[in-house]
Amino acid sequence: MHRHRGARRIAGAACLESGVCRAQAPEDGAAFRWHGYHSASLSCYGVASGCRQISSQRQRACGLRRLLRHLRRRLETEGQDWDVWTRWYAAVLDGNTTPGGEDLAIYRVTLDSEEDWRQGPAHANALIRKREEEIVGRGAESAASGSIGAAYSFDFGGQNTIAISFGVTADGKVDVRPGVGADRVSTSRDSVDSHAEVKRFSEELIAKHESGQKDPNNGNAIACAETRLLQEALGHSIEEIRPGLLIPRGEALRKTIERQKNRDDMSDVAPLSDGMLDQLDKLVGAYNAFILMDEELARRDQAVVGPDAKRNLVIPEEAIEVAEDAASRDAATPQAAAAVAEEAANAPANPNPDNRNSRRLSETAKNFGRTMLGRVQSFVRWIGNNPNKSFAVPAAPFFAAQWALANEAWLLRYFADNPAMLSAVKSIVDFLKTLPLAL
Repeated sequence: MHRHRGARRIAGAACLESGVCRAQAPEDGAAFRWHGYHSASLSCYGVASGCRQISSQRQRACGLRRLLRHLRRRLETEGQDWDVWTRWYAAVLDGNTTPGGEDLAIYRVTLDSEEDWRQGPAHANALIRKREEEIVGRGAESAASGSIGAAYSFDFGGQNTIAISFGVTADGKVDVRPGVGADRVSTSRDSVDSHAEVKRFSEELIAKHESGQKDPNNGNAIACAETRLLQEALGHSIEEIRPGLLIPRGEALRKTIERQKNRDDMSDVAPLSDGMLDQLDKLVGAYNAFILMDEELARRDQAVVGPDAKRNLVIPEEAIEVAEDAASRDAATPQAAAAVAEEAANAPANPNPDNRNSRRLSETAKNFGRTMLGRVQSFVRWIGNNPNKSFAVPAAPFFAAQWALANEAWLLRYFADNPAMLSAVKSIVDFLKTLPLAL
């Protein structure tokens, strides 16, 4: 494995320039260029390594994301189980746990023998898929046993991508990942033009407010503040878009204009000036057109989920409470709690499975809960590796463990319809109760 290290980053850039799919079998399918495939596979590590650094520093490599998107589409059209690489790519880029974890990451390079690489992508990728299934199977078997060791390898499932996603900072706190899904947003000419139009109307609205009355208590100021938040989520270009924040912030502007159009003399809603109302109407219209044009953004906007996801909808007030509790304990960032609050502000107080904002808030809150449980699992693993518990534990996972104990009822209630999650929560919380954790 050591002899491939130097090739990883070199191969990464070359792979994206030329396209991994050039490393494929000749037309007759009788032979396969081992070096091409092996370099393509190693390129996944080189590119992903760079992507991980970009993500951790909250920077965006616009050209790289475009190339990655094209690369994924080209590979998946080839068949041959290439999704074992594209899914791994996406997880690294989005800051999520990679399929199969470290065990599978190592196996991706070594396989069973050097001969496996010579037999081509169909053979090598099938081996990787088989090993991934074995690793997932071991985790499920462990969870079923109910032992403390099961807490070390629970799979909390992937985050629902109709909602805001969360990850972990360098110091171990749960944080919002608003850029997740940006690589699935279309960069066609029509989409780019539509995105630019939304930006133009938002800039005109802010300029109109800046040139007029600036009373912070009036409706104009509120609409301007909400528009600035929308601009932040839009990014300077479509490649910098942040879907996780764009959807709730666009929804907030929709609600603002709806309240303005429905207000009367008895209303306590701060009024907009006629000019600002007209500008906001143009902005929301352009935003709606942009969202409807893109499949990924429309899916998020409508909170398209299966029937199972409509059960156990989270109450907005409770979603805010659990996120703020995590932030107050220093187990999550204030930005993560604020993101949950933004979604909660759009959802009705009484959850409704037919309301898209209810569905999206629930999935956001559950994404947050899954990520927090991942931090708790890190704490449990640390305890397992240090049974004497005689020296300081990592701060953020420790605080996450305290959070889990304090919010046990919330976790059990809202994951009650997911047997695997429910079993994991019970096992982990039961173990935490054996420890001296002051809440």
